[in-house]
Amino acid sequence: MPEETDRFLAVSYLTDATQYRRAAEVLHAAQFAELSSPQYFLIAQSIELFLKAFIIANGGTQRELTKRDIRHSLSRLFERAVVLGYVSRSAKSRAVVDLLDPHHAEHSFRYRKTGYKRYPTIREALDTLSRMEREISPVVSRTIGSL
Repeated sequence: MPEETDRFLAVSYLTDATQYRRAAEVLHAAQFAELSSPQYFLIAQSIELFLKAFIIANGGTQRELTKRDIRHSLSRLFERAVVLGYVSRSAKSRAVVDLLDPHHAEHSFRYRKTGYKRYPTIREALDTLSRMEREISPVVSRTIGSL
């Protein structure tokens, strides 16, 4: 069981992840195709925070998550969450994470970089976020009950 301050951190990450996911859904519903970078930014940020919430709720530490090789790496965060017991109900989750990982790590959704890029569709990414929220929220919420 994580320490009390870490349990609050896990809940904070979960709250922020949910808000970024909802913002991405709202933006997607507005149907402005030219706003893809902001949507991908919100999606990737939400994935990062969902995974960090899971990791903290399952014994990871804030210190671990601030290390350079993991802090913004969606793939490494996903791997760490799996080690700590995260099981996604769909292989697509890992595929979406891996496609977004290099772009999120180099901040290219905020600071555009030229060249060919490969992304999941916005809909696939949003579906992954919804699935992650359903899978991770109950795990993190259990940490609240132990306060």
